[in-house]
Amino acid sequence: MKKILLSLTLILGSPLALAEYTFNNVALSVYQDTVEVLDGADDFKGTSIGISATHELENQIYIVGGYSSGSVDLSEDTAKGELEYSAIGFGAGKYFEVGSGAKIAITAQIAMVDQEFTITDSGFTVINEKDDDSGLVLSLDYIVPASDVLDFNIGVTRSEIADGSTSFSAALSYDIADNISLGWSYGQGDDSSSIGVSLRLKTD
Repeated sequence: MKKILLSLTLILGSPLALAEYTFNNVALSVYQDTVEVLDGADDFKGTSIGISATHELENQIYIVGGYSSGSVDLSEDTAKGELEYSAIGFGAGKYFEVGSGAKIAITAQIAMVDQEFTITDSGFTVINEKDDDSGLVLSLDYIVPASDVLDFNIGVTRSEIADGSTSFSAALSYDIADNISLGWSYGQGDDSSSIGVSLRLKTD
């Protein structure tokens, strides 16, 4: 079965995947996912949602957690394929100040993933596979404050769930109020891509 999807990696692997500069926040995110589920077939497409939170402790150390759920599908003639997925993860990280307000953040999490893949034809179930797995998710982020209200982030995430996968992301975050920001992100993985938007509440 297809390894962990990119949107799950984004929401779980990187606490700053949507470019938020503060390490104290709660975010609600929506992703448009495109996944190569079957070799030689058209890409499956769908939507996922996620919620994540980070909280800074001491000595530039923070804790992070997140949950994401969604599905992608593909219909051709009388046949339909659908992949449903969800994941939850918790972990911790540390950031380092590297000058000019920029920071590098390193995060490690344990994530648990559930997936169900179904193919139906003319209303009859042809394939139904369920899978659950868990593993380590590591991320490295470089965060730059482009202005007083705009932050930029690039990151790389390595998931050791199932066969393992690597994804890359870029994101922007814009402050619309003192404690509220809007974010946009794009990510590219081994067999998937994802575009995300977020609404984030700063809690510090």
